[in-house]
Amino acid sequence: MKGSQPYEEKQLLLQIANADQASFSLLMKNHWSSVYVFALMYLKVAETAEEITQDVFVDIWNNRQKLPDLDNFRNYLFIIARNKTYSRLRKRLAVLVESNSDKIKEELYNPDAQLIYKELYNELNNAIDQLPPRRKQVFMMSRFEGLSHAAIADKLGISKQTVNEHIVEALQFLRTALRSHSGLSLLLYWLTNSFKY
Repeated sequence: MKGSQPYEEKQLLLQIANADQASFSLLMKNHWSSVYVFALMYLKVAETAEEITQDVFVDIWNNRQKLPDLDNFRNYLFIIARNKTYSRLRKRLAVLVESNSDKIKEELYNPDAQLIYKELYNELNNAIDQLPPRRKQVFMMSRFEGLSHAAIADKLGISKQTVNEHIVEALQFLRTALRSHSGLSLLLYWLTNSFKY
């Protein structure tokens, strides 16, 4: 079946679901570096990226009973990584906005982070808020809750095609709204990539 994971990985996931720690260690070995690099690309701090990567695999272990039902483990893995990374960015942003400490601002500052932390808060959230209510709901469920098109369609009682149309229209709107903010291009690329499982 197109998009499904190899038989060997399916077997590995089944063993992990049965609490096989050796299989879980092998899964971590296979995927740790890709999750770490992803987190580091956005967070810019090695220790924080390490923490996020650890949290991702803790979540996978704690929810291991779900693993045999996945069609694509890699997509599932990066949905978790994406959501945890975004959550950490929001926490940093809250610190930056609420604190007047020059020391904190200096620690958080670098050219890429400056654009992500400040413009993300002001521009991306404002742009998302301008979406029609249903389109915003679909977009948030897809990009920030990590739900598949099928799951969104089921929850909202609409077709998968309608879900796809909402997401396409939302992304087109965000590209237009953020086109003058080149520093947000990485984040927009992140949002544009569709994760389905």
